[in-house]
Amino acid sequence: MKHRIFIAINLSEKAKSEVLDAQERMKKFELPVRWITKEALHITLAFLGYLEDEQLEEVKKVVEEATKEISSFRLSTGELDFFPNIKRARVVVIHIEGDTVVFQMNKNLREGLVKLPYIRLEKRAFKPHLTLARVKKEGWGRKSGALEQLKEIKIHANWEVKSIDVMESKLSPKGAKYKVVKSCELK
Repeated sequence: MKHRIFIAINLSEKAKSEVLDAQERMKKFELPVRWITKEALHITLAFLGYLEDEQLEEVKKVVEEATKEISSFRLSTGELDFFPNIKRARVVVIHIEGDTVVFQMNKNLREGLVKLPYIRLEKRAFKPHLTLARVKKEGWGRKSGALEQLKEIKIHANWEVKSIDVMESKLSPKGAKYKVVKSCELK
C-alpha cells in the first residue's frame, strides 16, 4: 500500500492557539488565500512522497536513528513572510527561530534518508517555517498595501519540541488529513 509521507515537528496546543489567534486577526484583510487549519499546523523537515509499507518501515528506523541523541529543544515564531516572494507569493509563512539543534537534527535526517535509494530530497537549503495560508492565484496583486500591513501582525508562539514525527497525509477535495505514523521522542 502507498503512503504519502513527510517528517515534521508538530506544535504544542498552546502554540497552535496563538497562531490561530493571529490568523483571525489577518482574516480582516480579506486576502485571496486558503487558511491552514489547526490540524495542519506543522514544520516540515522533509517531504518524502509516496512510499510502500516496507519503505515506510525503513524511514521510521532512519528517523529513530537520527533523533536518538537529540535532546528536546525550544522553537519560536519569527517574522511573517511570503514564498517565493511578496509579488509572486504562493504561501504565507512564519519563519521559525530558536535552537540550532533543529538544523543539526535536519542534517542527521538528511544523512540517513539519502542512503535510501527511493528517497529524493529537495536540494534547497532548509529554512524552518510554518505555513499559515496558501495563496489563490486570482486577486493577489491587488492586495499589495494589505500585504505590508499584514507583516505588522506579530505572532508570539514558542514551544518545546519533544518529538519528531513521521506523518502521513491523505489528500481529498476537502483538504489533506494528517496522521502521526511514528513519533520519535527526544531525550
